[in-house]
Amino acid sequence: MKDRFKFLSVMEKPNTRTGMKDKIWLFEDQKPNKKGDVYKFDSRGRLEGLSNRSSGIMDTTITLRLEALKQGGNNFEIEEGTNFSLPYKADAKIKPYFLKKVDLKSKLVEVVYTDENGQSNTHTMEFK
Repeated sequence: MKDRFKFLSVMEKPNTRTGMKDKIWLFEDQKPNKKGDVYKFDSRGRLEGLSNRSSGIMDTTITLRLEALKQGGNNFEIEEGTNFSLPYKADAKIKPYFLKKVDLKSKLVEVVYTDENGQSNTHTMEFK
């Protein structure tokens, strides 16, 4: 995606280990499902706050398979931070489910949905 990141600013942050100030560059993600996410990089290119993601900024997609609702076990892919419908239809007008998070370390997926009483719920699933 062209123009995926927007430069916001450079700030200085005290380094308690060296007693000096480190420069931190701030960038905002412009991808629709990540719009507004701000990433902070130090002078060595390390991504602050995401030390568990050694690969840096990642776009995560999960493959799901629905065995109910006459879906016959067909696989479909959902990108983290996007809405989807069940049964799955890519062009569905109403997509009440939201893939909130894919945690690669703990191998858990969080899906948020609103039930018939208007209550927001989170369903957590394991993956292999």
